[in-house]
Amino acid sequence: MGTVLLVAFAIQTFNGTARAEHGADVPVFVASCVVTKPGRDVAARHHLTLIDVNQLGFWSGGTTLSAFLDLDIGRSGTHRRLYPDRD
Repeated sequence: MGTVLLVAFAIQTFNGTARAEHGADVPVFVASCVVTKPGRDVAARHHLTLIDVNQLGFWSGGTTLSAFLDLDIGRSGTHRRLYPDRD
């Protein structure tokens, strides 16, 4: 199994247990690697929060965990959520 499938599989497994087995209100998946696009896609579809190796430095540097909840892990590049225009 390649890295791409392994990361997506790990996130699928996490998604299957985070809420149902562990009662998570806000599931947060922390990885010491870069999460692949298929993994980010799975997480985005199931509303999981991802913190990968690129964000770990910010978290250890004092960024609050709640700040990561507004990241859009489904997008590449900036990974910032695009908010819809407000009426």
